[in-house]
Amino acid sequence: MKILLDTSALIAYYNINEKNHKEAADMMDKIRADDIPLTRFYVTDYILDETVTFIEMVLGKHQLARIDR
Repeated sequence: MKILLDTSALIAYYNINEKNHKEAADMMDKIRADDIPLTRFYVTDYILDETVTFIEMVLGKHQLARIDR
């Protein structure tokens, strides 16, 4: 299965105050546990830019937003 991770899914995962955070975290846990068979994750540069900008500017989490970690 191929999955395109959208900005909303990534924000829901990283933002504990997001109404869909629990569902996003549960889905990521299932993916990590191989409960959902994947062949590839896809994220566009626009999705990555939107997500990093949100994490930095709205959540104020500079360390999490850094890509060079």
